[in-house]
Amino acid sequence: MKYKTRAPQQSPLGDLATRLRNGHLRHRSSVICFASKLGQSVLSALWREGFIYGYRILENGSEVEVFLKYSEGSPVVRKIKLVSMPGRPVYFSVQDLRQFQRRNSFAILVLTTPKGVLSCSEAISQNQGGKVLIEVD
Repeated sequence: MKYKTRAPQQSPLGDLATRLRNGHLRHRSSVICFASKLGQSVLSALWREGFIYGYRILENGSEVEVFLKYSEGSPVVRKIKLVSMPGRPVYFSVQDLRQFQRRNSFAILVLTTPKGVLSCSEAISQNQGGKVLIEVD
């Protein structure tokens, strides 16, 4: 099935999170999202943590196909939400990340740090805090 994607108006990450959430709700094997460097970095972090099978950049270069992951018929991503909004950034220190990881053992945060886009566990191991982009459970 071919369909066109439109560029997001406000937040490319919000659009990415919404498309992933909707794809899981409809039990799709893959979804097509607008391509951005930040979005691709977030997808790489989700792939490293095992939340998606992978992604590929389509021929036109402006879209990315994300391959969704399921475990025994239910989505691996139960909840995905945008934490930092365009007008309201949220920053976490390493201590905040450790507290989050203790309280939420199955959820991860994806954040942007001086060393790039990292998951919560990667940021803790590299002793980096940063701007929290999304929370995935």
